[in-house]
Amino acid sequence: MALSLTVYPEHRRRVEAALADPRLGGRWYVVSACRSNELQKRLYADYLAGRGPLAAIPGRSPHEIGAPPWRDAFCHATDLGRHGGNPPGGYIPNRKGPRHPEWALLEQVCNDHGLVRTVQKEEWHVQLSGSAPVHIPPRPGETEYLDLTGDEHQLLQSAQEQAVEARRLAVEQAKRTAAVETKLDRLDMLVTGLFDDLVSDGRDILADHHGVGRNTPGRRLLERISSQVHRT
Repeated sequence: MALSLTVYPEHRRRVEAALADPRLGGRWYVVSACRSNELQKRLYADYLAGRGPLAAIPGRSPHEIGAPPWRDAFCHATDLGRHGGNPPGGYIPNRKGPRHPEWALLEQVCNDHGLVRTVQKEEWHVQLSGSAPVHIPPRPGETEYLDLTGDEHQLLQSAQEQAVEARRLAVEQAKRTAAVETKLDRLDMLVTGLFDDLVSDGRDILADHHGVGRNTPGRRLLERISSQVHRT
């Protein structure tokens, strides 16, 4: 596919130079570049419904002519493909094993010609160096993926599991802390009540000639304190 004149001129020049680079051996070509807002709306609807591949929010895709931040008469992105079929793992979340060397070579050649990948999940999407990353929200019920390869995906999954476990432990600790605080509040109320009783009954104790005899206020106070402490 030849690049349309609606592709931003500097972007078009760099893509053509990258594809002509002898390191790629003529194996790569342009799959798509510019599209209308109406087409982007259809692609995005298909993506959300699970009927199509990744698609950016309509009005925000660099494939669209006049999309922000440029708002000009051009599109600013190109999707590349390899003759005979792409290497495996081009859609990064589905990648099994290490990154295919063809993807690494393509990225290196594109970088050398001033082009970068801007869609985290796609190996084939390139824009001019310095372009902002393209955010594509996940489908309903799905989660975001990071641009990781091979064992790094397993490390990410392990980290996510550890984060879930850490959160569970934190919740349990918060519950235990709340229970302790509740007991401390009860103990504070108990001590305050016992102190009030002590002040009140102290006068009777001082006037009691029998000290802490069986039926004296002092004896009753001690029994009350013992009973409350054991109940706590």
